[in-house]
Formats: sequence, C-alpha cells, structure tokens
Amino acid sequence: AYLENYLNLARLEAIGEQPEKACMLAEYYILKAPQSRDIKDAKKILRAAYRNLYLNFKEGKINPTNNVGLNLFLKSFKQASMSLEEGIEAITLCKLRSKMTMFAIEKGNLPYQLEKIWNTLLREGYFEAYHYWLFTAIEDPNSYAAWLQYHKGAEKELLQKITDLHF
Repeated sequence: AYLENYLNLARLEAIGEQPEKACMLAEYYILKAPQSRDIKDAKKILRAAYRNLYLNFKEGKINPTNNVGLNLFLKSFKQASMSLEEGIEAITLCKLRSKMTMFAIEKGNLPYQLEKIWNTLLREGYFEAYHYWLFTAIEDPNSYAAWLQYHKGAEKELLQKITDLHF
C-alpha cells in the first residue's frame, strides 16, 4: 500500500545520511496507521532515527538541506538537544520533543504538519501518553504495562485521538 512506502523509506533513512527525514516519515506512518500490524517496527525505526540523529549531532555530521521543513526540524532538534546529557531514551525523547514542539510552533511549519499535531496533543493533554505509547512501550514494556495499569483506558483513548486527527 501507499502508506507502507513511508515506513520503507524511513527504514532506509534511519541508518542512512538523513535520520531526520526518517524521524518525520516514521512518525507520519505511525500517525496515519496507529493500529497497523507494523506499528511496533515503525516505533523502533522512529526511536533509532532519533538516536542516530543525536549521534550525528554529537559527531558534527549534520548538513543543512535545501528542504525548508527538514532544516526547521534540524534546527528545532539542535536547539532542544543542547540540554541532553543522558542520551536518547524514552523520557528524554518526551522532553526533547516538547521543546521541539515549542520551537517549531514559533518558527514555522514542519513537514506533515507535525508541529500542529504535537501542539494539539500537548494542548489536549495527550502528549505524555503519546510518548509513553511511542517510546516506553518498545524500550521498557514492563514500565509501559504498569503505566497502562495505572491509567486504565488511556491507550484506547489515545489511539482514538490519533485516529481523529486530521492532517
């Protein structure tokens, strides 16, 4: 299917020269198909893409592109990641992406309207749950299970919210 192309390209870009592109492609796939059979793989690709982007920044391997949206994504990542010392993990990704959201809302539009989606999730109180679902579920399934136990019905409500997003 057409949507699978986003995931396949994200898979290639996550280990390629533009992990920032993989971040956006994988998240677009996740947002469009939150209950697909490949969702776990998509989440792993997204996490790997952020890790590789972080490592590229640390090693000075980031080059600006001609794509305004990608450059904005890179600038927001750079700005937000300056305070990261623990590396990329589920908790730091939530903090990082919160800062990226604020930066992107002020500075312009990310591809696939990600800043609008993140802002909606943030304003409506779903942002933390979204990050638990995205990253903690694959990084630490036991913590995610405990979180679900404490927040009964949160995953179902979140998936409905994601499904209802229009972009």
